Amino acid sequence: MYIVLLDPQRVGHLDVLLPIVMQLKKSNPDLTLDVLYIDPDQFQILKKNSFLNEMVNSVGRAVLLKSPGSKGSLWKKAVVGFKLIPYLLKILTSRRVIFFQW
Repeated sequence: MYIVLLDPQRVGHLDVLLPIVMQLKKSNPDLTLDVLYIDPDQFQILKKNSFLNEMVNSVGRAVLLKSPGSKGSLWKKAVVGFKLIPYLLKILTSRRVIFFQW
């Protein structure tokens, strides 16, 4: 099972999702979680919160999709879109997928 969380806007969203994912992990040991950040500020907030960061790392990983350009620019959107391709392929090839975008 593969769970993808795309660009959570608050760390509080992880407070809700992580207990559910950890419970699912007990019955599905092959479960993985990818938390994909586009906003570097939110990524740094997660990294500073050692407890949540450790919980995320125990069931998956948090990734910052770095891209050049200003926020909302066409160049930035194109680079982020290109970096999402491996995750889209994993979604398409996984047997079960849960996708969240908060």
